[in-house]
Amino acid sequence: MTAKPTSNKDALKGFIVLIVLVVLINRGCHCVNNNSNDTDSKKSAITVPLLSAVQINKYYHDNEVLADQKFKGQRIKVTGVVTSIAKNAFDDIYVTLSSGEFLQEVHFTNLPESVAAALKKGENVTIEGECQGLFMGSVSFDKCEMK
Repeated sequence: MTAKPTSNKDALKGFIVLIVLVVLINRGCHCVNNNSNDTDSKKSAITVPLLSAVQINKYYHDNEVLADQKFKGQRIKVTGVVTSIAKNAFDDIYVTLSSGEFLQEVHFTNLPESVAAALKKGENVTIEGECQGLFMGSVSFDKCEMK
């Protein structure tokens, strides 16, 4: 069986259908992009919760599962007193705030070096970061910045 040659008219119809599909798909993608911009603007309008280091520590040590549901993965501002400014074994900078409990600190990583260098132990600060949950007794935050 041999293929039937297509006429110019059939080829033109196919081409027009293809163009229409491309335009519709492109329009759909454009709508998705517009919606994501709306979502981004809504995210920036959301206020970041403010808690003290004592409060966030208490939430986690009272019920870690519930605290993870509320806070893990969320950006939170935490206020407290600086207890250490140091580097870990990998030379990463971290800052801890007092939780008021023995061996339970609130731990912040990825602050810019210039910011960490300007801090002093005993200073009252506010740091915003993404909550990572409880790690070895300390509530941990990443992607941090001073507020």
